[in-house]
Amino acid sequence: MTRWVKAGVVGLAFLSACGGLAGTAKKEDLSELLRTLDEAKQKGKVGSVAGFLYLFLPGPPTALRDWPVRMIPLSPTLERAVTLSREQFARSGSMPLTAAALESAGQPITDYVKRLEATGHKELIRRVNTETGTDPKFTFQDVPQGRWLLLAELPSKISVLLWAVPVTVTEGQVTWQSLNDKSLWLEGVTPNR
Repeated sequence: MTRWVKAGVVGLAFLSACGGLAGTAKKEDLSELLRTLDEAKQKGKVGSVAGFLYLFLPGPPTALRDWPVRMIPLSPTLERAVTLSREQFARSGSMPLTAAALESAGQPITDYVKRLEATGHKELIRRVNTETGTDPKFTFQDVPQGRWLLLAELPSKISVLLWAVPVTVTEGQVTWQSLNDKSLWLEGVTPNR
């Protein structure tokens, strides 16, 4: 019983903190970010992002093969929202969030993706699947230099694991960032649908 009460308190804290950030993200002007990405692309200032998607726990490493990984441009406001949620999750002892709190924490990302689509920048929402061979590798090629956010999720009947990991793309270089237990963003109870 105490565990569920704790989960409820943590959930309420997330709902209140993330609700304010979602509103802020909607008001953010993307024009400067989009301009710098377009300028980098036009000048050929591109790099790539690569990594692996797997879990270490609870037993031998589990490779997530042929699994979707997304990447979106990362604005300062969205980065603050993602960082704050991650810090609150860590302070709670990484206790799984309620379904409502998980949805609220993810709302700034959802709103941001919708805004990119609505403003005609769907091409900046990149998606690849991990390789199907031995290693679950993902690679994003020809990415304009700047800040980006790697996204993945692993739903189960009980909980949802979410990754939202900021990366910096540098011209002519490969940025390595694996998604695993150590880089997990949030975990929450699977919503009833």
